[in-house]
Amino acid sequence: MENTAKQFLKRYQTALRYKRRLDQLAYEQYTESMARAQGIHGQMGMKVQSTARGDAMERAVAHAVDRQRVNLERIEQARLSCDQTLCEILDVLDAVNDYALRDVLFVRYIKGFSFTRIAKQAHVSVQTVYRLHGRALQAVEEILRTRKS
Repeated sequence: MENTAKQFLKRYQTALRYKRRLDQLAYEQYTESMARAQGIHGQMGMKVQSTARGDAMERAVAHAVDRQRVNLERIEQARLSCDQTLCEILDVLDAVNDYALRDVLFVRYIKGFSFTRIAKQAHVSVQTVYRLHGRALQAVEEILRTRKS
């Protein structure tokens, strides 16, 4: 049972890392687009061959813009999925009624603290943190079971 709760809560850090990577990809897409635009701008002074099918430069720009738009849409969809995961986990944590249990879960899974660090911060023994953590996971299991019904 507890494994399910742990896996559910560990998704927070995974989603957060993935979202940061998506932000990085979006930035890379932006800088690539700017470089491509500057390259096209530099070629504007050069004579570009026109054909019966239209201007080659126009087609190249339209293709680059379309590809960029599709990539950014995919990134945004993935970012929204991450946001939903993060909100779902925070919502479950908010549903834990006992403040001490909720706090242990928050600092363990949201902030990523070790059990030792949690114990030092709370001025309790590591054994107490383990005990609270176990009870907190049981509370999360109950919340997840209730929400599935």
